[in-house]
Amino acid sequence: MNTSIVCLPLQGAARPRRRLHPSTTLLFIVLIVGASQSFAAPITWTLVDVVFDDGGVATGSFTYDADFNLFTSIAITTSLGSLPGATYDTPHPLAIEIFLFFLRAGDGPDYTNDPFLDFQLSANMTNAGGIIPIRGGYESMCGNSPCDAALPGGRVPVQGSLVETSIPEPSTLALAILPAVAMLLSRRRSHKHNGTRQPRSTLSRP
Repeated sequence: MNTSIVCLPLQGAARPRRRLHPSTTLLFIVLIVGASQSFAAPITWTLVDVVFDDGGVATGSFTYDADFNLFTSIAITTSLGSLPGATYDTPHPLAIEIFLFFLRAGDGPDYTNDPFLDFQLSANMTNAGGIIPIRGGYESMCGNSPCDAALPGGRVPVQGSLVETSIPEPSTLALAILPAVAMLLSRRRSHKHNGTRQPRSTLSRP
């Protein structure tokens, strides 16, 4: 009796579930982390069309991190009007995501009779950016040392908005890991093309 080996396709056999390769999983993690870090990055905000009731204007920008209530890179300038105008470069401790409050760093720690600028926003600043109208504010002189009181004779904004002008930067972590992911994917493809698959067989007896 002759016995021959015949290669036949398996029918009805349950196919094992395909698992994601570790390099593919790592790629997904990098993309998710990178995206979250991009949205969480501090935002640069710019004053647009800010005009006071005396005809003066305010221009400039600052960077704000909503996660930590952190103001940096402040460069706000007001023009001559009923006040001489000033350039502000430091936040007041009362400044928060909906209330801008700026001073001049060189004037402290006693801010009495030194200028200040504040803006009341129509919505909270977030790390998502956007456009936020200014609904109020005041520029005047500090009435005491901590500048939590104002002298009379200031001016108020009658129009203007806060506009996000920053460009999200790629995640540093993503940039560091992506080359390694690419190398893993390349090795996986090379192994797949160079490997040979052994055909499955069953014994058939005539």
